[in-house]
Amino acid sequence: MMRYFFVICFLTLQLHARVLSLSDESFASFFSGEMSTSAVKTSPFSDLINGSENYSSEYKNGYGGEFGFIYSTPYVGWRFSFEFLKPSKLSGVEGSNAGAVNYLVASDITSVAPKVGIELHLSKKSNSRLYLFGFYGSANLTMINTYTGLTVSPNADYEANFKASSSVYGGGIGWEWAFVDTTTLGLELGYRSLSFKEIKFSKDTNSLQGSKVTGDLYQDYLGQNKSLNLSSSYIALAFRFWL
Repeated sequence: MMRYFFVICFLTLQLHARVLSLSDESFASFFSGEMSTSAVKTSPFSDLINGSENYSSEYKNGYGGEFGFIYSTPYVGWRFSFEFLKPSKLSGVEGSNAGAVNYLVASDITSVAPKVGIELHLSKKSNSRLYLFGFYGSANLTMINTYTGLTVSPNADYEANFKASSSVYGGGIGWEWAFVDTTTLGLELGYRSLSFKEIKFSKDTNSLQGSKVTGDLYQDYLGQNKSLNLSSSYIALAFRFWL
């Protein structure tokens, strides 16, 4: 008896299962993960003393993700999302000059950006589509550099906290295809333009460059504003859940 009960339940689920047709779907939530090249290198902590410092490590790759919602028509889709960028944290980086280690530095960077985007559907099939996309948003940066083992002024461990804001924009090409039930997978190749040009201290601290207070600009040894370039090409894998 139980066997017939499960068979009936299974058939009922099959009869009520919704068949995915991307040309008919209009609303989805999504999340994605991405990996990118990095132009950051040692810029978060370099050129603070005399410009000739050497470092034992640098930022090499970028990672991040995005989550939000999509409203889609057969020809155009609109995306509303939050993107976060999080390069792998650096720790124990030796800052040296003429072979002498001046300090060890750890660096942690996070960028968060609300964005709006558009998709132009080039190839429309029931279970897949090719599209071009573009986006624009406003990004906020938080950065923490921690210095230990200093043999130069201020000769004491300290933590420097920073913040900045900038516009972010970019675009690329994507391919979406049916995965499971009403869930699709998407693969995107894109480029992001994002550069923070006015980075400010977000907490008072006694640094390599003397006493700094909240709101002071982060500058190099020549008194020029330091910047952080998170522009990059990237590849992203997304899951979309059509409702």
